[in-house]
Amino acid sequence: MIATSIINDGRMAGALRGRKSRLADTFKKGASPDRVADAILDALRTNPAVRTVGRDAWAIHQLTKLAPQAMQKLSATLQRRLG
Repeated sequence: MIATSIINDGRMAGALRGRKSRLADTFKKGASPDRVADAILDALRTNPAVRTVGRDAWAIHQLTKLAPQAMQKLSATLQRRLG
């Protein structure tokens, strides 16, 4: 997640509409746009296979490597719940 106003500025439908303010608060806790831009520029220079930004992205990447089937099931469950 990147700390931008994309949630506040966007429109949501269905179940997500009622959670908009909570989602916006969650995105505020994300990586700053400057940090993400620096990571992108660094990745362009160093060409890593994967470049994560923030602890949450790193954790998801590591869990996906360790337990890909479990993460696939979790992702499917979250997608169904969030619409």
